[in-house]
Amino acid sequence: MPQTTSLNQHAFIRSSYFHTCLTATLFVLLFSPTLLSAQKTDLAISGGIIHTAYEFKGVQLYPNTAFIFPWSGRQARLNPLFGIEVIQAVSAHWQIKTGLRLYVTGYTQETDLMWPSEFTPAGYAPSLPNERLSVNHLFLEIPLLVRYRFAEKTWTPYAEAGISTNYYLTTGVNERIEGNEKTFQEKNDAVNPVNLALQGAAGIQYRLAERHRFFLQSTLRYQASSIEETSSNPGVGWELTTGWMLRLGRKP
Repeated sequence: MPQTTSLNQHAFIRSSYFHTCLTATLFVLLFSPTLLSAQKTDLAISGGIIHTAYEFKGVQLYPNTAFIFPWSGRQARLNPLFGIEVIQAVSAHWQIKTGLRLYVTGYTQETDLMWPSEFTPAGYAPSLPNERLSVNHLFLEIPLLVRYRFAEKTWTPYAEAGISTNYYLTTGVNERIEGNEKTFQEKNDAVNPVNLALQGAAGIQYRLAERHRFFLQSTLRYQASSIEETSSNPGVGWELTTGWMLRLGRKP
């Protein structure tokens, strides 16, 4: 995998940092006493699954792993995500959402270490356990979204859209060969340190009490920039999240 960073990537990273600074400034403003007292503020704790596809350019080998795990073509997998978010109302229907989310994205490959040949009997099942390699990239995501919320009732639908900046933290690798497992963690130079994703979502929240709400949300996300230098992220990924919201401020 390549170990270099292009000039275009440096420019992209600078623009991503600008977006993060803008989000951080907005985050501080959302928690200002004036705005908190004037409008409704929700604190949300969420968890769910995220699906992202990888399309490899030719055949790739992950560094420091066995040659029996070449990556090629399209790979996709479900992964976990967790987040803490702030949703600040700016009017009766419009809200601004930001926060911090941790999620894993990556790919897994399995093989049985048996190659067919003229000496392989028909119907033969290998006695060796399945060999497996799992690559897990950990990211910190800072979203900046605009939400439209319909009139608040017991069941309240909403829709939102925006952009998120995703910061690469580390990669965990688990390799199993002939029943022997090897696990290590590293910073992979082929993973871009920052990437951007466009998001659009629809959800519904259920009022449990005056200050407590449960929500379920489905999100479509498009990678505006690739996660790795050696692969692209074609198509549209998706998320399914659920969680609990606490109403802050003076107005329940």
